[in-house]
Amino acid sequence: MYLDSLNAIRALLKNSVPSVTTVYVDDVPANFEQPSFFIEHVHSGSEDLNFTYMQFNIQWQLVYFPPRLKSGIPDRMNQLEMAEQLRGIFTAQPYLMSPTGRVYLIDSYDGGPRGDELYISIRLHTQLQREKPTYETMQQMHLKEE
Repeated sequence: MYLDSLNAIRALLKNSVPSVTTVYVDDVPANFEQPSFFIEHVHSGSEDLNFTYMQFNIQWQLVYFPPRLKSGIPDRMNQLEMAEQLRGIFTAQPYLMSPTGRVYLIDSYDGGPRGDELYISIRLHTQLQREKPTYETMQQMHLKEE
């Protein structure tokens, strides 16, 4: 579920923001490319819904690094435009579809510009069906005689 939900976010960014081609999922290198995204796992867990289903919850942090102006400072207008664009992308529909076809419902979208970057927190969940247990069937019945 980790990689699948990450790929759902990456696919949405690739299709919705084609001008930003670099998405980091490991540590951001010292001379990183700008503009770019960085996606980091924040928290995950699961809960039982019933005997058959469980819910997998995951939270990702998305960081956007805007391009720098010739003076070397971040382009604040680009940062604000991207904040508005991402809000529109993640709130246009209540779910993300992963490349495998799994649907992740968007529970929350929080954040905005902070310092030189744009920080967004996205909470997702999906339901998983458990394998049904198989039981050995009784072959013979033994009655106790009295």
